[in-house]
Formats: sequence, structure tokens, C-alpha cells
Amino acid sequence: MLKRPGWLGVLIVGVIIGLAAGGAVVWATIPDNTTGTITACYPTSGTSQGALRVINYQAGTRCKAGEALLQWPSRSFRWRGAWTSTTAYTVNDVVRYNGSAYIAYKANTNIVPTNTAYWNLMVAQGVSAPAATIGSVAATVSTTSTTEVDLGGPTVTVTVPPSGFVTVYSSADITVDGQQNNSHGGRTQVFEGNQLVALGGSAAGMSPGVFVHASSAGTTGTGIVETSPGVHTFSLRYARSTDSQWTGSAYFNNRKLVVKPVS
Repeated sequence: MLKRPGWLGVLIVGVIIGLAAGGAVVWATIPDNTTGTITACYPTSGTSQGALRVINYQAGTRCKAGEALLQWPSRSFRWRGAWTSTTAYTVNDVVRYNGSAYIAYKANTNIVPTNTAYWNLMVAQGVSAPAATIGSVAATVSTTSTTEVDLGGPTVTVTVPPSGFVTVYSSADITVDGQQNNSHGGRTQVFEGNQLVALGGSAAGMSPGVFVHASSAGTTGTGIVETSPGVHTFSLRYARSTDSQWTGSAYFNNRKLVVKPVS
């Protein structure tokens, strides 16, 4: 079993290497003091096959014929936080710069991490998710129409990504002639222009396109919309239920429409 030598073992190795270099004590730089790398050679055949021999690579020593080269870092990564121009960085220092992580493979100061002569990219910055666009109108509107009508929004314009998908959320407080505790008194639907949006799902058991289906305060609905990439404008329209029990006006207030592109 291999054991890591203590300081005495390192001293003995240094003396042996020094004597081999010409009889005088010459301190070897193992590991390499500029890269922090330990270098060794091992025979690929013969009775000594696999026997490891550490060499002073920085001083010019190289593997012999019939030997293979093996190198490994002498220390692990060291997280240094955000890069600064005044910090002295050494090999294997890792920094954050413009949202990405970089690792130094040469000692440096005031050299930006994007300089590939000293730094390697470790983790690239990810793509930020598109933000949601929110439209809201607090004012109360009403209608007796049983087909969807435009009552002043809210309206939301977004850029649909190449995926062609957006998540749509809506909410509204609905009453019918002062009655809140009803189940089918009014509804809101999402339109693009004069076209009812076809959804991958529906709320409260209604047909595709229906988000809010008659209810008391705080009714909400969500859905996934598939459309073409590019700029699209969505809006809420309103209608009273077609159920014959509702003959008055349907009122809508605290109206919200939220559209978020799906990357």
C-alpha cells in the first residue's frame, strides 16, 4: 500500500534527486511550481513494468525510451469567488466572471478569465428564462352578451420563442347581478385578434380556450398555448353564461392576464 511521505521523506527524495544531478544537493521543484503538476514515468514492458518514477519535468527531465508519461495535479480546485483585477491567482484557482466559471492553469494577476492563455472555461453561463409579461386591469366591466366581447383587456404582447409555446394564466372576480355564489354565471376566454386561442387544456371543465368559468372572487385558470414563433398579442374577452338561469349582467373585476414564453 502506498503511503504519502512526511517532510522527512520529501527531504530524502530531494537529496537523492540532488545527488543524482551531480553530487551536490539541488532542490528539485516537484511538483512543478508554475503548474502544480506532478510528473512521473513508468516502463510499459519488462520486469519493471508499471513501476512509477517521479521526475523533475520543469528542470527538463523527460521519460526514457520504453517509458510512458503520467501527470496529475498536486492539489484540488480552489474557489476564489468573483474575479478581481487585484487578486494574484495561482494554478487551479476557480473564479466567477460574467456569469461563467473559469479555472486558472497559469499564475496571473489582472488578466481577465476570458484570456485563454491563462484561463480555461469551466462552466458556461446558462441562458436566462424569458420573463413573464403581465397585464392587469382593476376596473369592473360588465356584459349581457353570451358570446365573447372585448371589454378593454387586459392585453399582453410577447415574442414567442422558436419552441412555439407560451404559458398563459388569467384570473378575475366574477359576479352576476350581485350574485357571487354561482357556478356558471360568466366566463373569460383568451383571444389572439379575433381568433379564440386553442389550448392544450382547459379550466373548470370548460372547452379549450376557457380560463375562468363563472365563480366567486379569485377564480383562475392556466393553459399552454402553441402558436408560431414571433410577436403575438393576446387579450381577454368576456361573456355571460348561456345558461337560461342567468338573465342579468355578468361583472368582471381585478382582471389579470399573464403570458410567459416557454424556451
